[in-house]
Amino acid sequence: MNINYLIQTTAQSLETIIREFTPDKRYLPQKSVSNKGTVPAPLPKDVVNYLFGSMDISCPLISSINGDIVYTAISTNNNLYLIGPVRLGIKLEIKHNLIIDSDHSTFSESANMCDFNLFLKSILWFYNLLSGSPITENDLLVTNCISKSEKESMIYYSHLLFENRENEIRHNPYDQEFRMLSSIEHGDLRMLEQVQREAPTGEFGKLSSDADRNYRDISISAVTLISRAAIRGGLHPEIAFSMCDSYIMKIEQLKNLLELQPLVEGAKSTFAIMVNDLKQRNKKDKEMSNTHPLVKETKDYIFFHLHGKITLNEVAKQLHVRSNYLSDLFRKYEGISFTDFVLQEKLVLIKNLLTYSKYSYNDIAFYLGFSSQSHLGNFFKNSTGMTLKQYRNKFSSIDEYSV
Repeated sequence: MNINYLIQTTAQSLETIIREFTPDKRYLPQKSVSNKGTVPAPLPKDVVNYLFGSMDISCPLISSINGDIVYTAISTNNNLYLIGPVRLGIKLEIKHNLIIDSDHSTFSESANMCDFNLFLKSILWFYNLLSGSPITENDLLVTNCISKSEKESMIYYSHLLFENRENEIRHNPYDQEFRMLSSIEHGDLRMLEQVQREAPTGEFGKLSSDADRNYRDISISAVTLISRAAIRGGLHPEIAFSMCDSYIMKIEQLKNLLELQPLVEGAKSTFAIMVNDLKQRNKKDKEMSNTHPLVKETKDYIFFHLHGKITLNEVAKQLHVRSNYLSDLFRKYEGISFTDFVLQEKLVLIKNLLTYSKYSYNDIAFYLGFSSQSHLGNFFKNSTGMTLKQYRNKFSSIDEYSV
């Protein structure tokens, strides 16, 4: 590529200067070009260091000086280029802005007014021809400019921070939140109980100016964090996501805001109990790193197909192994037969559906691959000693059902 031609045409198009530097930011005047045909004067070292910033080669870095003139730094594998100064015809909120108190005529005297679209296209053209990874106009703007909404958010943040300090308002401590989430992740019911007894030393954040919406949003955020902690603790994501969705729907449905905190506290306990149960069931398992990959794939297949009828032959066929071999391997590592493991996981899901959903018994039977509601009921009664209705009436957190 004729880089000299690229530099000359870009400088002429933008009516500006393009300075070239070595990777260690040593100015190369003999390789630099001015639209006026003169050798560009060097810039102060501290200004050069600022304009190049801590950039990498992934995107040009646009900077402004005193919010007035604009420079663009471009890094390649071989050299650094500094394009500018220019003045843009529009007001652009640039993230990288250098304020100079002294006279900055050295930087601005050769800054011509430049059409914004021409500026963008020229910078993209220059960079993309030298880079092995082309970028788009959106990439350039998102990396370098502050959007209106982002700026408004930062203004609100500054205002809120000042207001909170004036009123001596502090958020609830992070270490308390960490202990709570850690207790759920580890299924540690005793630790969770201790954390729940702790008196809060701060206040909840403000997510909305509307009090009703604020309490609901805080509750939704809490339940979301709780469900993710349970996933980290080993709870299957699909189960955790479904439960989280159910709690969020309940949060939106509740008319009395005083019921939100007990609901969230109940969610903490429920998720922690489920993780605890899971860890108890897997207490004798070997560490995942020692688990045979075929067993892990088998369990993943089971989790994602719990809604249907699952057979050993079907899974063995999917994994391209003999069913007898898979059966023996599974029992060796899990300490339980393939069939019993499937029924065990279905039982967990049945309990969740009875507790957190409005699905009818027929729907649950169909969803989980049972031949009929009677088949489901018999299996559940033999496993728990309770009928479907008895279990739902005792543990349900949903008010009305279609059965």
